[in-house]
Amino acid sequence: ADYLGGLTVGVATGAVPGVGGIILTASGTTRLLNEVVNNTPASKLWVENFNVCMQPWNGRLLMKGVFDHVFSPLKATTLAYIDTRFYTMDVQTYRQHFLHAHEAIRTQDGYGLEESFRDIFLNKQLQGCLMSPPPVICGVGGGTGAYYRNTPLRQLKEKWRYQLVKRSPLFQLWFA
Repeated sequence: ADYLGGLTVGVATGAVPGVGGIILTASGTTRLLNEVVNNTPASKLWVENFNVCMQPWNGRLLMKGVFDHVFSPLKATTLAYIDTRFYTMDVQTYRQHFLHAHEAIRTQDGYGLEESFRDIFLNKQLQGCLMSPPPVICGVGGGTGAYYRNTPLRQLKEKWRYQLVKRSPLFQLWFA
């Protein structure tokens, strides 16, 4: 794995105060975190292509968008959610846009942090911040205990999905 450690903020998906509360506390008290909020996976997760994902770092925001209906000839491609297992943003961007994202979580309605991040991304019309290629996240998820298997076929499909979406004039400006 390319990611071997460093200053991180752990993921607490679905929890209250959740990730937003954790970052809010950390960003005001840790000098290095005042420059960059780096939400890398919990200790049981890793990003196999970390260095490649970070190459387009713009100093502001990088995250992974997950798209639905990319391969469907009958349905329009849509941004389903933002994958909150791995993203990087500077603290100013976090405070300006995502500080209160965790407050919108309605787990009983199936609306989690991922959907809240998506809605902020769309409503604020953020551009130039979706990672490409997408991160290959492996390991056991802390929130769900699920083991993420990224077979070569799944990785190929994900890269293909991203290439198709990036080529669409509707989404080109979203990618770094």
